[in-house]
Amino acid sequence: MIIFGLEKMYFFMKLFILRHGQAVNATQNVKDFDKQLAEDGILQAIKIGDFLKEIEINQIICSSAIRASETEAIVNEFLKVDDVIYVDELYLASSEVIKNTICNLATEQNILYIGHNFGISDFVSELSGQTINMTTCMLVELDILVDNWELLSNDTGVLNQITEPNQL
Repeated sequence: MIIFGLEKMYFFMKLFILRHGQAVNATQNVKDFDKQLAEDGILQAIKIGDFLKEIEINQIICSSAIRASETEAIVNEFLKVDDVIYVDELYLASSEVIKNTICNLATEQNILYIGHNFGISDFVSELSGQTINMTTCMLVELDILVDNWELLSNDTGVLNQITEPNQL
């Protein structure tokens, strides 16, 4: 629900979108899905987790790829969110798959989504109406203009903040 006051607009849902931390370089013996976080990626996730620790996040929806789930585990050490959902189809998912997954699985007020490029950049850009190219462990905070996740669609997000680990 959106309430319009004389000078204020109140949003009742927030979507935090986080690209996974930097992964190790590809090797012939490791599938892309199984790539782990590099040392820099671990440090990025720690910085973002520390940044988020005072923010109320009620649910996490995450790609089940190793680098995304490792990012989630590190960030969630700070957040302590019990409601975490891993989805195989979010690995290198398109914007449409990401949107549909959130529409179908999000049940809480403030959601953190962790995923991959290029779908994640497209998703943020479509929601906000702004072109945003997400770098590793970039966090985007959107205020959501609808009161039900099933109604999430293009231009229903208002960009609130972009945070990169190198800024912290």
